[in-house]
Amino acid sequence: VVVTDVALQNQPGSTPTSVLRLTGGNHSGANSTMVVVQLTVEDLNSVKQAADLAVDIDSCFVRLYQDVVLDMSSNGVAAVVVPCASFDEDVTPPELTRFELDMNGVYAHITLFLSEVVNASTVDPTQLALHTGRNTTATVVLTGGTVRDGNATSVVIELTKQDTDRIKAHEDLATGVYNTYVTATTSLLRDMNGVEIVAVPAHDAMQAWKYYEDNVAATVEFFDLNMNTGQLVVGLSETIN
Repeated sequence: VVVTDVALQNQPGSTPTSVLRLTGGNHSGANSTMVVVQLTVEDLNSVKQAADLAVDIDSCFVRLYQDVVLDMSSNGVAAVVVPCASFDEDVTPPELTRFELDMNGVYAHITLFLSEVVNASTVDPTQLALHTGRNTTATVVLTGGTVRDGNATSVVIELTKQDTDRIKAHEDLATGVYNTYVTATTSLLRDMNGVEIVAVPAHDAMQAWKYYEDNVAATVEFFDLNMNTGQLVVGLSETIN
């Protein structure tokens, strides 16, 4: 069996609008009238990333290229497109596998790495909270943020200026990997089939995989002078000590 001579497509015939040719995978090795192919994680995520491919039984067809398999007499199978006989939708919830926090700049960034492709439009940053450790009360619950990536296995969230400054105001939070932990609710995001993520509770808060410290110096943005009180107010680009 030549696994790379197998493709999934969303329509019958030779001109489908969406095709994914497998890049690898394992197959059952026993001589049989049935062949089972285990897709690679990369190919499976590519299928999930396609909005019109294998979303239901009507958008799932398999293309077998010429001689993809041989019979016991070494005769190759003819090229053919076969409709899906049965279809099991994706009901496995995505999981947060690791995350990194980048505090370098006016706006901090959190990158989430997921177990499968997720729908970026469903990401709700307010369902994330930063902690100093496990089994601790949330120090900063995010109030918002902007998602910078499309549908993928990773999501970059640009934090608001307000949240970035709130994090920097805590001397015992997010100053290194050792005190950067995150929790999440199931409403944080959904996968491409609408399945919610597995929650990350406080007792099992996830420690940062990588941490990037703030190396950008604060700058003066404005100042006010009150000649009646003699008070000078200086506005800076970020929280200072």
